[in-house]
Amino acid sequence: MNVTALVCARCGGPLGAVTLLPALIECRFCDAVMSVSHQAMTLTREGTHVEQPRPSLQEFCDELSKTLEAKRDPYAALNEASAKYLGDPGRSDVVARVSLALARDFERETGAKLVGEGAALARIASAYINSVNHLSQRVNHGGTDEINLPFIAVTSAGPIHLRRKVTAALFAELAKRDPHEAPPAPEPPPAPEPAPPPPKRKKLFGLF
Repeated sequence: MNVTALVCARCGGPLGAVTLLPALIECRFCDAVMSVSHQAMTLTREGTHVEQPRPSLQEFCDELSKTLEAKRDPYAALNEASAKYLGDPGRSDVVARVSLALARDFERETGAKLVGEGAALARIASAYINSVNHLSQRVNHGGTDEINLPFIAVTSAGPIHLRRKVTAALFAELAKRDPHEAPPAPEPPPAPEPAPPPPKRKKLFGLF
């Protein structure tokens, strides 16, 4: 049995794939250890923050854009670009799932197009990793972070910004989503307002 899309219960960081259960798995972001079974994940050892090297956003963006231009599926493109920097297929799978879920939620809320955009997806994936690093230090201070990506897209109304409060629990929920989820259906156009009734003609005295 191959278990994928595992997220650290302490900081929300992507965990590697597990081939046999039960298993112990260590988070390389916060150094916590989780016991994973068929029923649940249990935190068995608290950890301390481990500073992670941050890949160049420009290089990550270039790699992702290149694979998207080659007509790769966005999930596959994100997975490949993430694996090149994270070096672990299990972790890159989680990065791809969480990034796509964040992008699709934002698309539903705003009508913007993000899933096929290499630069936008690279910024979202990088923001996820940065939030995990922040959460690994803030578990005892509420365990909440904010993703804030200004000018992530442009719509007919102008530039829009992605802002969202995130927690380890939210990242775990996003990682469970189907990475091949169909794009959101376009919002139906608003119904036209009924035409106002014609003005009543005033009767003049003695005339009809």
